Amino acid sequence: VGLINAGSSVSSSGEKETCIIASGNALETNDLWRQMLADCSSLPVILDSDSKEGTSRGAALLVAKALSQSAGTDYTDEESLSIKSRLEPNPNLDEYWIRKKHEQEGL
Repeated sequence: VGLINAGSSVSSSGEKETCIIASGNALETNDLWRQMLADCSSLPVILDSDSKEGTSRGAALLVAKALSQSAGTDYTDEESLSIKSRLEPNPNLDEYWIRKKHEQEGL
């Protein structure tokens, strides 16, 4: 089981972008699983080579965001990632995943 954390990274053009930061043995060792996540979410999936405790990291980021909101400040996630792997969504599969989402919602 792995952690899937919505985060942000800096793209090659220097802009911040939303991405999925994946960690955990299953996600770290299975490129196909990460590619499926990228395809069905339409977001890049990044494997951070420095992340050993992904669950703790994700929980800490959520706490930091909640505390900043309750204090009336704007939390910005400026953590740097050491990208081990980055998988981009396949745009040719967008229609397939949209159709599957609608099928699932109809159950």
